[in-house]
Amino acid sequence: MDTGKSFYHDPFHYHNNEIRENMTSKLCEATLLLSASFLLFTGCGDSSESEKQTNSNQSTPPQITETSELLKGLKSLTLSVDKTTLNKDEKTSVKVMANYDDGTTKDLTGKVEWIICPQESVDVNGTVLTAKKDGNVTVQAKVGTTLSNTLNLTIAWVVNGHVLPHEPDPTVNNSTLLGIDSNDNGVRDDVERYIYERFGKDPEYPKTKIALAMQDAWSTQKILETPTIESKKYLDDAIDCQYYWFDKKTQGLSGYEFIQYSVKHKVFDDINLKDKMLNTKQRILRKFKFNEACSGHIFRGRGRGRGRGKETIDSCQTNIDMLGE
Repeated sequence: MDTGKSFYHDPFHYHNNEIRENMTSKLCEATLLLSASFLLFTGCGDSSESEKQTNSNQSTPPQITETSELLKGLKSLTLSVDKTTLNKDEKTSVKVMANYDDGTTKDLTGKVEWIICPQESVDVNGTVLTAKKDGNVTVQAKVGTTLSNTLNLTIAWVVNGHVLPHEPDPTVNNSTLLGIDSNDNGVRDDVERYIYERFGKDPEYPKTKIALAMQDAWSTQKILETPTIESKKYLDDAIDCQYYWFDKKTQGLSGYEFIQYSVKHKVFDDINLKDKMLNTKQRILRKFKFNEACSGHIFRGRGRGRGRGKETIDSCQTNIDMLGE
């Protein structure tokens, strides 16, 4: 018999067998561009020969030939790019001009050592620089012992018009309960980046699934901040928004077809998202505290799809009806 009531069920069930905190190196690396097809990578600071590594296409790195033609009378190098603010995967032209004592200049773009920090942020191929990773990047050119001016590039990651925050330092981000939320939208920066990377590639409903996942993450952050029974309303709204969307998309489907659809498109069952949100002992214990606050209570059922409840667009933080999906 459907009494309209149900015992509390934790929809945040997750598999987190091991807390994994990725430690990233602070060592900036440089890219040595020998030609359009050969790259040699070295550290931005001092590094030994054993730290140098070549790309997979070049087992033995060729040596730089510092010809007297290039170095004789070399006074300075001038590095320039067409754009210093780029989106991820955007390309721009780069040029290195050598200035000689006799007043002449020469284009050395294809014959210089590139010093890029962080190394993986951009790729230089001939006269084309490609932004690979968002963040702040410095670029210099070098011939012999002569260094060019330093260019400061800003690379953004934009998805559907939304500029994502930069990846936070894991040590700093995980040192506090709520972590880093640089754009103050109520979702940790690392979680927000995961959501856009994970659901932005969905072939059918990327915008909708991003909106649902962001509300899920926002509600989790509210629960971690205040692990009381009063915070359950944030979780309920997030789940109701998902089922509101399900009901709209499954009109006319059989019960079995509805189940198939919901299993395929559920956002709340993404285990990696749960692990990302609850990735430290402090955050897990805080979630347990919320579970404890809800334990033993009976809550009135909220339907959860197929017209059994009163889920409306009002449960959604984002008007998913206006996303065009």
